[in-house]
Amino acid sequence: MADPMQQARELLAAEIGAPVTAGSFAGSLPAGVHADVALRAITAALRSAPEGFVMVPVEPSIGVLASMAIRRDHGLGCPGYYDAPVFGAENVGHQCRMEVAIGEARQQYAEVVGKGFYSLDREGHYAGLAARPQGVR
Repeated sequence: MADPMQQARELLAAEIGAPVTAGSFAGSLPAGVHADVALRAITAALRSAPEGFVMVPVEPSIGVLASMAIRRDHGLGCPGYYDAPVFGAENVGHQCRMEVAIGEARQQYAEVVGKGFYSLDREGHYAGLAARPQGVR
């Protein structure tokens, strides 16, 4: 993603019809508007999410991935829980289960940030797949 300040300069340059470098456009702004104020306002707007949306990092932290994994399987939140023989620890222990669950959480996170199969323009397609066929209860 581009630097928000650079994006602000580009947007302001398009608006005033002149290149924008530090101090070069002050005379093109409405009376009483300081150049730095204009750039800060544009930068803040670029950094904010539209109404109804929230901003999340494109790359998730390990903490958010572990939280997502534990949300799906609460046993993962108890260290060593799956190391008991009753859970097949001789084949797959707790740590292995946690790593698999984090991998799945990473895939789900990719969908949320638009790096997976989903994108806003495919919303209708996926919503249609989730709809119940007529006559099915």
